[in-house]
Amino acid sequence: MVSNFPTWNDEYCLGNEKIDLQHQRFFALTLEVFRLSNRHIYKTELKKVLMELFSYMKNHFDDEEEYMREIKYPYLDEHIIMHKNIVKSMKSLLYECCSTNELKNELYNIVSSWFFNHFSIHDMKIRDYVQNSSNQNLSKQNEMIKSEEIFEYTCDCIGVIHKVNYDLHMKINYLNISYKCSKCSKKLELKSNA
Repeated sequence: MVSNFPTWNDEYCLGNEKIDLQHQRFFALTLEVFRLSNRHIYKTELKKVLMELFSYMKNHFDDEEEYMREIKYPYLDEHIIMHKNIVKSMKSLLYECCSTNELKNELYNIVSSWFFNHFSIHDMKIRDYVQNSSNQNLSKQNEMIKSEEIFEYTCDCIGVIHKVNYDLHMKINYLNISYKCSKCSKKLELKSNA
């Protein structure tokens, strides 16, 4: 599992030295969590890693949000909500897990979600936004980022898949705006890949 973990390279750079250095540190912390999940560990050792990760994460999120304000990132509000959800998950992990194995498993799940969902998808959208900003005017750039990726949603209609762009996907998932199928009037749900 750890051998399949990606290593840092310049393709992960957002274009801001401070944020990029923080992301590199997150790679190292994430790799450490993956290593810990595959061996025996004492709860005190695990909590130490968790506290370091939690502290670093909060500071990084503040810096990243400030950077997004500076560049006028169109999904700042949604990104802030994602950050709050990750911090909330970390807090509950600190206070609710009883056993070392439970703590280890939940930490692994949160870090996996952060890396494989938040960082590799949503933070890379910031990178794309910055890279394209030098080539296009702001309104064209916003339209491009809003229309490029498609997500599949389902409803109660048999065999119907609703194709939703990134903009609408962000509104549904992070601004709690619900959309309903025009045929069955049921709320759209993100299609699971299982």
